[in-house]
Amino acid sequence: MTYETALHRADAALTVRAEYPLDGDLAVDAVQEWLEFSTFPEAFEPGPDLPDLLGPDRRLHFDATDACEWLVDLTGKHPVWRPGPGDATATARGPVTDLLLYFYRRPTSAVETKGDTALLDLWRTRAGFWLEAPGA
Repeated sequence: MTYETALHRADAALTVRAEYPLDGDLAVDAVQEWLEFSTFPEAFEPGPDLPDLLGPDRRLHFDATDACEWLVDLTGKHPVWRPGPGDATATARGPVTDLLLYFYRRPTSAVETKGDTALLDLWRTRAGFWLEAPGA
């Protein structure tokens, strides 16, 4: 519930164009929770009307400029993530709170993306499976 509450606070701040401060350690933990969700079978298994997420040369790099970095490897039988840098097909870079907002598809101009941005978008959609209402 902590991260859900933090996201609702972000939504309120975005609505009134206010600053959105979030403790850095909390934001890192929330990003890592999202990365963990991306390894659940619902996030990557093939299905009708679901584009394949896994494949060769599919690695994502997330660089929290004020915290740490993560690499998500989509080249195996399931996604694997780890802290640290690495060669990537696509990169998203920005402050950790903004990366968190980017994962949740909230507006942020502080995250820069490069490389295969369609893969980044697909990963965010698939990793956010748990946000979708049943039957949506």
